[in-house]
Amino acid sequence: MTGTDKTTGTGSVDGDKARRFRDAALPHLDDVFTLARYLMRNAADAEDAVQECYLRALRHFDSYRGPAMKPWLLAILKNVCVAEFARRSRQPVPAGSAEEDTPQEEFPMWQEPQGTVHVKGAIRAGRTWPCCAS
Repeated sequence: MTGTDKTTGTGSVDGDKARRFRDAALPHLDDVFTLARYLMRNAADAEDAVQECYLRALRHFDSYRGPAMKPWLLAILKNVCVAEFARRSRQPVPAGSAEEDTPQEEFPMWQEPQGTVHVKGAIRAGRTWPCCAS
C-alpha cells in the first residue's frame, strides 16, 4: 500500500508506517479529544485541533523516539492549540459588534505557523488560555 504522502506533498507513505502509526496513535484518540475539548471550549474547534494534531504526528512520525505515544500526542495538541490562540489574539475585533456578525479573513488552524509560538513569550505578554483564565 504505497501512495502519495498528502501531509507533506512529497515522496510516498509507506503502508507499514501508516499501520504502525495507526496502531500506536489511535488508542489515544479519546484522550487527545478530551484535552482538545477542554482547551478549545468548543467541539468543532476541538475536532479541528485533533485532526491537525494527528496530521502533524503522522508527518513527523519518523522522528518519533520513545515508547510513550500519548505524551507526544498531547504535546503536539498543546502546540496546535497555542498556535490557534495566538492566531486568534492577532485578529482585531471591532468594538460594538459580535465576532459572528463580522466576516474576517482567517488562516485555517491546520496550516502550520511560519514562526514558532513560544509559551513563555505569551505568558510574559500577559495572555491567558481558556484553561488558565480565572
